[in-house]
Amino acid sequence: MKRYILALTLVFVTLIIYSQENIAEWKTSVSRIDDGSYNLIISADIHSDWYIYGMKNTDGGPLALEFSIKDSDSNFHTVSFMEISVADKTFDDVFGMEVETYSKKAEFKCNFVPKSGIESFNLIIEGQACNKHNGLCVQISENISCEIFE
Repeated sequence: MKRYILALTLVFVTLIIYSQENIAEWKTSVSRIDDGSYNLIISADIHSDWYIYGMKNTDGGPLALEFSIKDSDSNFHTVSFMEISVADKTFDDVFGMEVETYSKKAEFKCNFVPKSGIESFNLIIEGQACNKHNGLCVQISENISCEIFE
């Protein structure tokens, strides 16, 4: 019984420590294009012990990295997200399939056309990250405020 309690305590302590660790530092920049649309560049500096699963992972695998803009239907005409960085393809023993991952640095781009009067928006980032050393996986959920400058 003491071993069970000790093991359970260690699991909770580990979860608390890793939940406070910053797995990735996200940065954004918005620039206007000549055609009147905008580009949002999203950069991730990923902690050296971690990797983030890619945008194109299939069903039955890890949570794919997803970007969205809050209230995009009512505030934007078009929104499209794409990779700038090429994800690494590797076989994942946990899921038993080939998956895409990002390590160290990753960049993404969103082309969007805001409706008039929109000066800012919230970028939502969701996905899954895993630790290279102990296999601990956590869900990523970020909400970043972005400004649109003319």
